[in-house]
Amino acid sequence: MNRVLKDKLKARAEELYGQERHEEIVELLMRFDLHEDFELALMLVRAFIDLSHDKNDDMLDSAEMLLMLFPNAVKDPRWVYQLARAYYYKERYVEAYHELESAERLACEGADFPEREDARELLSLVKVYYDGICQPRYSDEERACVIRHIMRYFGTIDKIISYKYDTSVHIEVAEIPPCADEDRDYCTMVTIGMGAHKMNVPEQFREMVEPRSELVMYLPPEIDDDMRLWAVNYMTTIARLPLERNSWCSFGHIFSNGRPLMEGTKLIASTLIEIQDADENAPFCKLPNGDMVTLYQIFPLYKEEVEFKLAHGLGKLIERMPHVSAVLDLKRENVCPKKEEKHTPTLLAEETDYTSKLDIGEFCAASKLITEKGMRVMYMRRILIEREMGHDLRTDSGWLFMSGRETGEFLSDPTNIELCRLNTICNIDNDVIPFLTLPFNSIVVRGADGRFRVEEPEQEDFELLS
Repeated sequence: MNRVLKDKLKARAEELYGQERHEEIVELLMRFDLHEDFELALMLVRAFIDLSHDKNDDMLDSAEMLLMLFPNAVKDPRWVYQLARAYYYKERYVEAYHELESAERLACEGADFPEREDARELLSLVKVYYDGICQPRYSDEERACVIRHIMRYFGTIDKIISYKYDTSVHIEVAEIPPCADEDRDYCTMVTIGMGAHKMNVPEQFREMVEPRSELVMYLPPEIDDDMRLWAVNYMTTIARLPLERNSWCSFGHIFSNGRPLMEGTKLIASTLIEIQDADENAPFCKLPNGDMVTLYQIFPLYKEEVEFKLAHGLGKLIERMPHVSAVLDLKRENVCPKKEEKHTPTLLAEETDYTSKLDIGEFCAASKLITEKGMRVMYMRRILIEREMGHDLRTDSGWLFMSGRETGEFLSDPTNIELCRLNTICNIDNDVIPFLTLPFNSIVVRGADGRFRVEEPEQEDFELLS
C-alpha cells in the first residue's frame, strides 16, 4: 500500500471515528490487507472493539486475532490499550488489568500514548473487578473447613506453604508427609485457596461440574527443597489459570507449556483425574455455606499419552494404566510408546512423510479447528524453547499453528489446543512446509492473497501454557 493511499485511509477513518461511525470504518478498512500495516490495523481493531459494547463476541474475537498478528506491538501502549479493552469487554478482567498496567508503564517510559487518560480511567474501573476476582479468599471458617477435610482424608498436615502470585492471588499448599501407620508411602500436596474463586463453567456443564475446585498431587516419599518448590509452583500455576483466564478446569483437562515438567524427564503435560488411593468422599469438600469444592488429582503424561488421550479419550488411556502408580515418577513407563503404538494418530490414519528428514522435532501444538476440522493454517509461530529446562529439541519443533477462526470461548478451553505430530499438520496444510526450518521466534502469517509472509521476529521469549 502506497503512502498516499494510506494517509487518505487514515484521515477518513479518523473522520468517521470522530462521528462514531464505527461500522463504516470496518467496511472501509476491511477492503484492504492490513496484515502488514500496523497503524491501519490499529484503527480497525479500535472499530471492532467499539462495535462490541453489546457483547458481540465475533467482533471481539476478530479484534483479538488481529492483535495477534503484530506480536512486536507489545511495546506500543496504544496497541496494548486496545488489547486491554478487548479483554475488558470479554470480561477477562485479570488480563485487562495487566495489559493496562503495561500500557501505563510504557507511557512512563516515554512512548507516545494519546489515550493515556482514557486508559487510566479504564484501569480504575477494571481494578474494581480485578480486586474482587483476584483477591478471593476463603473466610476463616471456610479455610478451616478445607483444612479439616484434607486432614480427615489425606493425613496430618506437616506444613502449609503460603504462595502469592503478583501479590494478589492467594493460594496455599498443604504438605502431608508419608505415614506408615496409614499405609501411605508418599508425600501428598493439596492446594488451599483455588476454590475461593468460582470458575466460569460453561452453562452446558454446570450440572456436572462444580465451580469450585482444589488440586492434589502425590510426590515420592523423600522430597528435597527443589522438588517441593517445583511442586508448589506447578500446582499454583494450574490453580491460577481458571481465575486469570475467566475459564474453568475439570476432569480430563490437559495443561502443558510445551516443555518437560522438569529436567530429567520426558513427561510434558498433566491432566486432571479422580483422586487415587483415597476414600470415596475425599474428592468432595462441603463448605459451611453448602457450596461443594471438588478435588482433582494432577497426573503427568508423556506426549504420546497425550496424543492417545486426544484421539481416544481419557478413559481409554486410563485402561492402559492399571499398574501405574499415582505417585509422581519422572521416569515411569510410557504406556503409549512409539514402538508399540497401535492407535490411529491424531486426525490421519495414513500420512505422507514430510518431516522425518528435517531434524527439527516431530511434535507441535495446534488448534483443534485445524486437526479436527481440517481448516487451513493462517498463523504459525515457532516458540522459543528454553534449553536450560532440559528440553529435547528432537521431540518438540516449537511450532504453534492457528486457523484464525478460534473464538475467545474456544481458546478459553485448554483442551482446544492439542499436542500432535508436526507431520500431521503438514498433511492437513502443506503450505506450511517451506517455513518449518525457520529459527525460533519466527512468526508466519497468511495474507488475504493466501500466501504466507514472515513477520519480524520477536526478541523476547514466548511461553505457551494450554
